[in-house]
Amino acid sequence: MMRLSVDIITDFMAFAPHEVWKRLQNSHLELLGDDVVGELGENECRLASVEDKLRSASKRHFGLSVSGGEIQYGHINNYAHSLIWVQNLVRDMADADLWVEPFCSASEFVQAWVYEPDYIRWQNAEDPLVYQAAGKSWQGLPMKSNGLPFPLEQTVIDTSQNPGRRVLRKGYVEAVGAIMWLGSAFLNRVGLSVAELRSESWLDIEELSSGALKIKVMDEVFTTAEADQEKLQNGLRSLLFRSVTA
Repeated sequence: MMRLSVDIITDFMAFAPHEVWKRLQNSHLELLGDDVVGELGENECRLASVEDKLRSASKRHFGLSVSGGEIQYGHINNYAHSLIWVQNLVRDMADADLWVEPFCSASEFVQAWVYEPDYIRWQNAEDPLVYQAAGKSWQGLPMKSNGLPFPLEQTVIDTSQNPGRRVLRKGYVEAVGAIMWLGSAFLNRVGLSVAELRSESWLDIEELSSGALKIKVMDEVFTTAEADQEKLQNGLRSLLFRSVTA
């Protein structure tokens, strides 16, 4: 069974690490129950102890490996937002809702989206060495300079036109998913109104009780940058990020 991932973006350092953990654990008690054993950082522990460990730690971030996946919480200082990363733990689209819901009602919630991690990895891989290590060819892909001065300059893969690319922006991330959750903070930052989104007949829009919007363009995650999925991804980008200048 293909495991999916979810990224959740919040305002910068909006939540303490133990708060993030408790919200996620309560949403998935079977997967993240107290008796389950995981690795917090490099230390193995029962999940029952994670909240107390995070409360007592001085760090404002954490990484937890559990059940073949990862949960990470970190902060992008230069772009004024924080990221909750649930990797390879999402069973399906319905399960994605359960991971996102604990944060949607918070005023600090910005956006979230569900995705297939392998597809997104290759849509954003710039270093040819990553391709080489995986035994994949990068021949024929567009290339560019990394923009660094000699002797650090090297030629890298140009991902700037990839439909599945991610770009960090001030207060949010320029990224799209077949299902996305958008908070009022996101709409304000990209200059969009709910009415503008509702005028797009190709979007399936649900206004959640939390006030956030859930947008769907496909029942399954994007897995290719070709054909109809390419059109949908580029269409979402043109709509959501039309005010952005690269």
